[in-house]
Amino acid sequence: MSGGQDPTAGTGKLVSVICRTVGRATLTEALASIAEQSHRDIEVVLVNAACVALESFVPPNYPFPIKLISGGAKLARAEAANAGLDASDGNFLLFLDDDDWIAPEHIISLLSTLEANPQDGAAYSSTRKVSAIGEPAGIEFDRDFDPILLMRDNFIPIHSVLFRKSLLAHHCRFDTDLEVYEDWDFWIQLSQHTSFIHVKSLTAFYREGGDSETDAHDIDDRFNMGNILGISRARVYEKWKNSWSGEQISALIESSLADDAIRSLHADIAAKNEELDRVAARLEKTASDYKFIQTDYKLVESAYQTKKNELESTQVELESTQTELESTQTELESTQTELESTQTALAAVRNVAGQRESELRHLRRRLQELHDHIKQVEHAHTLIESSLFWRATYPLRKLRDLLRPAATPAPAPAPAP
Repeated sequence: MSGGQDPTAGTGKLVSVICRTVGRATLTEALASIAEQSHRDIEVVLVNAACVALESFVPPNYPFPIKLISGGAKLARAEAANAGLDASDGNFLLFLDDDDWIAPEHIISLLSTLEANPQDGAAYSSTRKVSAIGEPAGIEFDRDFDPILLMRDNFIPIHSVLFRKSLLAHHCRFDTDLEVYEDWDFWIQLSQHTSFIHVKSLTAFYREGGDSETDAHDIDDRFNMGNILGISRARVYEKWKNSWSGEQISALIESSLADDAIRSLHADIAAKNEELDRVAARLEKTASDYKFIQTDYKLVESAYQTKKNELESTQVELESTQTELESTQTELESTQTELESTQTALAAVRNVAGQRESELRHLRRRLQELHDHIKQVEHAHTLIESSLFWRATYPLRKLRDLLRPAATPAPAPAPAP
């Protein structure tokens, strides 16, 4: 299996990236992160540790040459690492397991640091631990190099380190007796011949849940002889105990005691933080309750103000109605007085009307009597005029009328009896 190579390669800065793989799907992502490196003088040494088909993981036109290393049988972690070392041609070496990845500037950053510090043989970046799906897990490996701390724990993830191949001349190899912590032991070997430079740039990403999951956070797991972590740690100590001086061991114990104190402080801080979290939660609930009460109060206050305004408006209307009622009462009393006066006048009018009615009836009777009398007189007159005597005396009556003085009209002749 082979890929292309950048035409600018061959400058003595060839970096061999040793990728141990068991055929996980994440190998595609690991290879892609190599392909995106800013440094272009790279070869990929792909160590098939599980005897699985790997062709499908390499995309067409891959930019760097790929050496496929397969021993025909499954390889343990240390065996696969040594196979990669043996097959590498670069002057600088870097490991990248198939479940991790590196940022595009990872190699160029470390290589530039080593070129600027020729006395040092290894440089490492800060590393972020991520979840199985690549999300930050809240843990970063970013401690400066401390050879005493390295005696106690591995704080340098394997793919964060770029080191000179020349260090292998000191017979530095991965210990095949170690099932885990083989990378820690390898760093201890290199530290006997060189210092490590910490490049404070976060360019490596370590996926939790893979085969390299050796950074147990529970101290009981790391030192428990009932699990592989505790057993492998004891083997590392057994291997190196005779190589460490009394001064180194004293410094290691001092560091451990200091770390115990730090862990105790961290535990106290964690407990305080938990208490603060509980207090904060109570405060948050109290604040939430207060906001709810405040909102409720505002609603009640608004309703109260509305009712108050309605009451004041009703009070104004009531006072206006009361004024109108009092005015109406006054008018009613005045009307009552007028009514009583009118009733009195009406009674007087009725009394007068009664009298006038009585007089009218009397006059009607008198009128009727006069009318009847006139009829009688007219009837008597008619009888007289129709009598013979009346007709015979007409000339005498006419003469009498002529002889009467003009100024004094003669009285009307009396009707004949």
